[in-house]
Amino acid sequence: MSVNILHVDDDPDIREIVGFLLNCDPEFSVMSCANGGDALSIAADRAPDLILCDVMMPGMDGPAVLARLRQNASTQRPPSSS
Repeated sequence: MSVNILHVDDDPDIREIVGFLLNCDPEFSVMSCANGGDALSIAADRAPDLILCDVMMPGMDGPAVLARLRQNASTQRPPSSS
């Protein structure tokens, strides 16, 4: 079973480090993006099991991303485990 993780951070160095560390575990499948808009799109398309989101990002910050995820019926709840 693979755990799908979405990592959202505007800092490319942080994305690289976190991606490297998470990808050390073969059970993790990691997607990353640099902004809230992309995070909303990816979350709707791929239904990650876990979202790690930076709080302070330009444009749409982490709390705003969370609020928007909760407003969308397809992303307001985590995927159910089978």
